Amino acid sequence: MKRMIAGISAAAAVTLVTATPVQAAPADPVKALKDQFVAGRGVKFTDRTTMIEEDASKPFLRRTGTFQ
Repeated sequence: MKRMIAGISAAAAVTLVTATPVQAAPADPVKALKDQFVAGRGVKFTDRTTMIEEDASKPFLRRTGTFQ
């Protein structure tokens, strides 16, 4: 009886050890942002201005570009 309990507990332990999911390390947002700053690549931007007249809004000005 003791051998059967020991065998079942060993099998359960092996199953639990192998079934444990590996958790990914949390991504560092500061490092990800710094990796995007590469010399000569620049930073892309979009600027949008909207006019509101009598409960209706319409685009007035839209600019896109790159800061080098």
